[in-house]
Amino acid sequence: MLSNFFSSISKAPQTTAKWPGAPCTQDAMTFSRTFLPIVYSFVFVLGMVGNGMVILVLICRWRRKDITGIYVFCLALSDILLALTLPLWAYNAANTWVFGNFLCKLTSMIYSINFYAGVLLLACLSADRFFAVCAIHSQQLHRPHIAIVNCTLVWVIAFLLSIFDLVMITVIEYTDENTTTWKCKPIFPAGNEENWQIGLAILKSVATFFVPFTIMVFCYAAIIVKLNRVPNFKQHKTIRTIIAVICVFFICWLPYNVVILVEANILFQRNHSCTSQKDIQYALQFTEAIAYIHCCLNPVLYAFIGIRFPQLKHMGRRLRELLRQQLDSTNSSQQRNVPFCLNLSTF
Repeated sequence: MLSNFFSSISKAPQTTAKWPGAPCTQDAMTFSRTFLPIVYSFVFVLGMVGNGMVILVLICRWRRKDITGIYVFCLALSDILLALTLPLWAYNAANTWVFGNFLCKLTSMIYSINFYAGVLLLACLSADRFFAVCAIHSQQLHRPHIAIVNCTLVWVIAFLLSIFDLVMITVIEYTDENTTTWKCKPIFPAGNEENWQIGLAILKSVATFFVPFTIMVFCYAAIIVKLNRVPNFKQHKTIRTIIAVICVFFICWLPYNVVILVEANILFQRNHSCTSQKDIQYALQFTEAIAYIHCCLNPVLYAFIGIRFPQLKHMGRRLRELLRQQLDSTNSSQQRNVPFCLNLSTF
């Protein structure tokens, strides 16, 4: 049984279909061949650079009791892994899938796991701040080993939610009047395609927006109430940071989830008009692009504007100074032997 399952993962695609919604969605599909590769490339570059800098500094300044650092490290790692899949998706959108069925499933699995893990880690990070600030009697929950266990559970949950991608994603051969292309896309059980699409849309919205957003609003609202009761000249800056975190999450993720729920509602009502199909395809592309931008903003929100990483906002200037010092000290053996990570600890 297992051998049949794994052979189905790597075998050549056997599915042939026409473009979904064609010719209604033809204009949207043509637009996606230009728009999506640009978005994916933009997110890939910014996501790799920003999250890579966060991971570099975290490794070089690692402290065993830095609980927030554990969550931020996992969040940055999740964003990097998601960004690594984007070049393949960019090529898939612009051309045709040429990487085989195994890489199609593997890429989809990595993307889906980190898609779910990223937003769930944001919820964990807000809960950690809540226990650190508001729940003084529950300090046993604010410990490094608890943070590691929570991050592990997030990855496990994200993996379980992504099993659908491993099973259903495959390389599909699309035939048109004059062309044949291959795309890495999900294929649902025959006869229940619409039910599966509706169910997965609801699952994705609940797991990636409603549950994390509810946790974040509750935790950060409690923190704001707590801060207002404690005299602190920095509390206004902290509150602005909290509001920025919530607003950015809401702005980036709400449009995408609204669109996929609207699509699910259209499928449920069997209202498959040509105009609605075309509009949904355009809306999915734009809102998906907005959602992807959030993984580029995470380093800014959780590092550069001051949640336990205030020094990072001067990183560019300090890196230039360090490089200049390294060049000036090339004749000194003592300076040459100083590890680069020790220098980064000055941030």
